[in-house]
Amino acid sequence: MSHSTRKVRPGIFNGERMAKKNKLNEGITSPFVVVISEDGEKLGNMSREEALDRAKELSLDLMQVSAGKNGSYPVCRLVDYGKMLYKKSKQDKHQQKNKTTTKEIRIGYNISDHDLATKNKKVREFINKNLRVKYVLQMKGRQRRLPKDLAVQKLKESVEELSDVAVWKPPKVSGHNISIMLMPKP
Repeated sequence: MSHSTRKVRPGIFNGERMAKKNKLNEGITSPFVVVISEDGEKLGNMSREEALDRAKELSLDLMQVSAGKNGSYPVCRLVDYGKMLYKKSKQDKHQQKNKTTTKEIRIGYNISDHDLATKNKKVREFINKNLRVKYVLQMKGRQRRLPKDLAVQKLKESVEELSDVAVWKPPKVSGHNISIMLMPKP
């Protein structure tokens, strides 16, 4: 039975990304360090070996928080590194979950009724998934010579069908595109 060698990406879970930023335990090279307890209390200056012994007594890790500047000793903190990584990954997942994405639907000025119904059906799906939708009317070629008021009116008419599931802000005209941001009804 042969085992495949799988490359592990550097990431939060295996600690490689965090370890590159902060030196841990034996990775700290300075002979003396300023030590801060897990509670944030300053324990004072001590040798690296003494700080490592204190960390082992408490079953914690010694992590360098900042490098020493202008001849001062680097600042190190006693932390439970595994617990810190776990909290960081949970926090990152929570931030990703709360991130709102915006989908964009583009239509042309001369879009047929059936194509418009298909686009509106797709917009309705996005709105039902609590996503924001940017509805864009693109003016191409000779359509650019048309008055912007006609294009804005066309966009408003196509969005009116979605009034039961979405709310929107007034249309924005930018160059040859006119857009409306649709949001799910609260």
